Amino acid sequence: MKYFISSTFFSRLAISISAMVSTAAPIWIVFYFSGLNLISDKTKISRLLWCWSGYLASIIIVLMIIGWVINIKPNLFVKGIVVIGTCCAIPHVVYSFIILAGFVILPLDILACYLVYWYMKGWQTEQSKPKPALKMKIKLS
Repeated sequence: MKYFISSTFFSRLAISISAMVSTAAPIWIVFYFSGLNLISDKTKISRLLWCWSGYLASIIIVLMIIGWVINIKPNLFVKGIVVIGTCCAIPHVVYSFIILAGFVILPLDILACYLVYWYMKGWQTEQSKPKPALKMKIKLS
C-alpha cells in the first residue's frame, strides 16, 4: 500500500499520461485504423490482418503501461504477451516512420521500448547488493 503514495508511482503515472497525451496516441490510432478500413476488397484480408495486429499491439501497450504503473511482477505469461505485442507493433512502427508519421508518436515508442526492457529484465524492485569480493592470500615462496 505504501507504493501507491510513493514518488515512484506518481512519476510513472505522470510519464505514462504525458506520453499518451503528448502524442495524442488515441486520436492517431483512430485515424490510422479508419484509413485502413477505407480500402478495396482485393486487399481486404491482408489489411484486416494489419488492422487486427495494430489493435492487439495497442491493447497490449495499454496493459503494459498499467502493469508498469501499478508495478506488477511479470511471470512467463506476461512476458509472452509482451513478446506478442512487440512482434505485432514492429511492422506498424516501421511503417509509420516510413510515411513520416512516426515522429508524432515517438514518445510513446520510446516508452514502449523501455517497458519491453522493464518486463524482460525481470522486475527488480530492490537493487541487489554486490557480494564482497573474495580475498585471496598469495604466498610468494
